[in-house]
Amino acid sequence: MQERTADRPGEGQWKIFRPVRVDSKNRIDVVDELEGLVYEHRFDGNCVYWSFDKEQEILVVSNGELGSSRFENYGRSAYYAHNGKIVPPSKLRELVDGEISPGKEVYYLADSDMQESEICSAFVLTSAQVSREIDSIKPVRINA
Repeated sequence: MQERTADRPGEGQWKIFRPVRVDSKNRIDVVDELEGLVYEHRFDGNCVYWSFDKEQEILVVSNGELGSSRFENYGRSAYYAHNGKIVPPSKLRELVDGEISPGKEVYYLADSDMQESEICSAFVLTSAQVSREIDSIKPVRINA
């Protein structure tokens, strides 16, 4: 699968723009470039953290709580190391414009700062969200 980028006027490019297919159990692959999303929880093992960007109505997956009023936190879910998959919480799958359901494609979107921050994050977009102008999407910025 080839990595694609999209221009953002005045800000460079989105570094990651990758489609992945939702499998029959609502799981999605974690692409190699986003392995930093996975963190070790002391009781639950390997996990990812889920949030909802209320301003843009977009899912965000990360390696920790985003801690801003812009985001509604939905907690963590397991990372299945044997197949490299994660499952967005059902409540989040219902909130977004478009479908996150078996057989559909979703798209990871992240810029360099989102990937390389202490809190690594990426958007998970539906096909309906991608059909809008992705250049209008504002990246996640966490101020330490």
